[in-house]
Amino acid sequence: MRHGNARRLSARKLLLLALTALAVAGPVLAPSGGASGLSGRSIALTFHLCPTLNYSHLSARDSTTPIPTFSMASGDKLSSSYQVRIITTTLSPINVAVHVPALLTKFPQAYGPYLPLPLPAHLFTLTTLGWTKASLTTTQLTLNASASFSSTLPAEITSQLVGVSANVSYGNITLAFRWFWSATFASNATTVNGPFSKMGRGGSDPAIFDPAPYVSLVSTSNATAAPIGTNFIANLAGAVVDTRFISELEYATNGKVVQISTLDTNPNTTAPVALGVPILSRGTTLGPAGMLNHVRNICGILLYSIPVQTVYDHNVSVHLFASPAACGPITFNGSSYPSGASAIINASAASVPISVPSCSGHAFHIWTYTRGVYLGVTYRNVTSAVISAGGNLTAKFF
Repeated sequence: MRHGNARRLSARKLLLLALTALAVAGPVLAPSGGASGLSGRSIALTFHLCPTLNYSHLSARDSTTPIPTFSMASGDKLSSSYQVRIITTTLSPINVAVHVPALLTKFPQAYGPYLPLPLPAHLFTLTTLGWTKASLTTTQLTLNASASFSSTLPAEITSQLVGVSANVSYGNITLAFRWFWSATFASNATTVNGPFSKMGRGGSDPAIFDPAPYVSLVSTSNATAAPIGTNFIANLAGAVVDTRFISELEYATNGKVVQISTLDTNPNTTAPVALGVPILSRGTTLGPAGMLNHVRNICGILLYSIPVQTVYDHNVSVHLFASPAACGPITFNGSSYPSGASAIINASAASVPISVPSCSGHAFHIWTYTRGVYLGVTYRNVTSAVISAGGNLTAKFF
């Protein structure tokens, strides 16, 4: 996954896309009564484009604090803890469910890889303005070897793009987030606490921010073997009324986005809603690969990052056409087909030979294709195609 500044730039680009696409907004809905948990039902939330222009709404966690300046020995324990609190709210009484996604704390070493301390996702029920207990969200690592930490890099905690969310609409609460580390020495059982991460509203990773309205992931289509050419579906509930969702399909290894789709809901929407994205690349082929489906809300906030393993499908149909239809036949993979016929083939990365004979009174002009059929960058003197999934292939004549 992407991290740091590159990650935030990507989020800002999506934010601008979302704002541009939402020049015409739907009706405003009043908040629903009761905020006692993150249920799967639809929640009618007040609709805002985005809270501010200084990115204080960015709810993904990615903050740093000074790293330990001392070395640690095998058997010593290193821990990471975080806390959240409500800074401001329009709610009275306060009863808010806040979902913090899984976090990863990283301690760069002077030599070798960073020491990872993962923290699982956690659900808080906040009824006051005080900080949550650090003991509720602490993870600990017992070192199995000595460790010396980097003198140039800080310790970092990250949600790896995924945002913090709450079961209230934008504008009803502002949250604060802070974290710190602790080191306990096996030799004398003493503990040293590191400093809290800095608090602030500005910058690309504000510690004071607006959580995203909570959206639950009810179910998905098959993520273990998703056939190329089909749609990958994420079924969503929660804050799904009168808003927009963005679905990205990207390579897990480098974050390259190959497909984007959007879903606009209306005031009468009921949960769950199906957010789909075609498992196809735009303008090129797509083969078996580890992918991620990124589900974002109207402000570009990443709600879910869902692993998707793409696979070739068997017995896909390639529909063959000539224009005019009297021209043809079309030779596809060694067999001839009249216009309007379909060829059945197993999708693969292999090139399939294609050709057309002369057509009385007409001259061949160009090939056109759709969906999982790919001819390359030129469309005229082409003698082969790659079939990633089913689709159409048309030979056009003057």
